[in-house]
Amino acid sequence: MKFTLTIICVFATGIAVGLTHVLPETLPYSEATTIILYILIAQIGFSLGSSPNLKDLLKEINLKNLLIPIGAIAGTLLFSLITGCIIGKHSPGEWLALGSGLGYYSLSSVLILDLKTSQIGLQAAQELATLAIFTNIIREILSISLIPIIARKFDAYAAVSATGVCSLDVALPFIERQGGKRMVAVSVLHGAVLELCVPLLVTLFCMF
Repeated sequence: MKFTLTIICVFATGIAVGLTHVLPETLPYSEATTIILYILIAQIGFSLGSSPNLKDLLKEINLKNLLIPIGAIAGTLLFSLITGCIIGKHSPGEWLALGSGLGYYSLSSVLILDLKTSQIGLQAAQELATLAIFTNIIREILSISLIPIIARKFDAYAAVSATGVCSLDVALPFIERQGGKRMVAVSVLHGAVLELCVPLLVTLFCMF
């Protein structure tokens, strides 16, 4: 929770700096966005490769456990599309791109900004990227807060599915508390699969 609040504060600081026009408009913002994007994607590979749970993670790769991230992706995209149909404003592809963040607000927002700027203009792309940050942060906060209730009403697997990408890190202690040690590898596998799928899905839906 502390990390999430820090992210929100950093984001708010960025807005304040932008409003004051302290930074010159000639700065290469698009190039910086691309560099940050490459760093984030490299970080995904590094975090998976250096994980001490990698062996346990590989052992848990089976059809049953893979159905959890598959279900999480399908459910998220379905409800993103339904929400988009109700609210409107953005295209179905854009709503699916927002949902494809799966709780990974840093990577999804940077990707959306980078990919959509040439299609819909910088201002509209910034609006979409901001929405991606907020929706994915809200998902993280709500899912972590509701882990005990979801685990009690359904089971620990449902709690893992609800947390999205953060089942790999910040939500892991809460999931372990509700489901025990047996859920650790399942939770890490779920988060790792979603983390790998985020850049692929966001890129795909940003084409529409």
